[in-house]
Amino acid sequence: MRVLILIFPCLLCLTCAKLTEPIKQAFVPPVIVLDQELDSLRKFEAQSIVQNSAFLIGGVFPFTDTINFLTGKPQPVVVPFQEPNGYISHDSLPGDGLEIFPDYSNDVYRDRSFDRGTLHYPIYVVNQSPNPKILHGSDVYVNTIQEAQDSSGRWFPIESKIFWTCSSWRIQLDPQHFAMLLLPKYTGKFRTNLRVRLRNGEQIYVSKAYKGWINPQQFKLHKNSYPYLNWTPLIELSKEAFLGSVPKEAKNEEEFKLKLQKSISPITGMTP
Repeated sequence: MRVLILIFPCLLCLTCAKLTEPIKQAFVPPVIVLDQELDSLRKFEAQSIVQNSAFLIGGVFPFTDTINFLTGKPQPVVVPFQEPNGYISHDSLPGDGLEIFPDYSNDVYRDRSFDRGTLHYPIYVVNQSPNPKILHGSDVYVNTIQEAQDSSGRWFPIESKIFWTCSSWRIQLDPQHFAMLLLPKYTGKFRTNLRVRLRNGEQIYVSKAYKGWINPQQFKLHKNSYPYLNWTPLIELSKEAFLGSVPKEAKNEEEFKLKLQKSISPITGMTP
């Protein structure tokens, strides 16, 4: 009897502790409400690997089932990391433990007249951990590239990361919060698996695969890029431009070097 008396308070304490713990909600991609003209939805055209990184829009959201652009009209986050409001020292929080959720089935219209298209899809950088995390970016971008499987099933980049950025920022992702990024949908008749590579500080994330459409020419580097790549070791090129991936043309390193050496500069008209 005495044993039962001792056990009962312990069970009661454990039950109360469970009741007071916050309920952890699993992330589900939200419904996006926006006003867009269907005639304006135009996929991006690309005949080679293009420079691109994911566009950060709306800042950080708590887990929600709907993002309403009609009422909220979130704007891109462009705040240098030196500014204190809402930002913290990059040494105080880690960038690991985040998750990436692509949502290729969703169409998001983004009107930018200097682009080759307007149609994007969202990917979500999500913190489902119990601790705050940090997300790095430059200008309005987070360093990403899209990869695709070729007809043999091997993964190769169809984008290289953007280099022409000026300012850097670091933004806090609290538990049960996410950031929404936009990536372009490309024209093409080749249906294959896609995935996203994302660099966050020193961390490289690779998303799960999902179905999408591309032009097979997107596996090729633009010929004007050869002279500039000739001076970059392949391992450095892979790390910096392709976030650890390697272009299809460079799978044979010796043949790739020879192609670079024979290339003609679009500026001088001469070989490097």
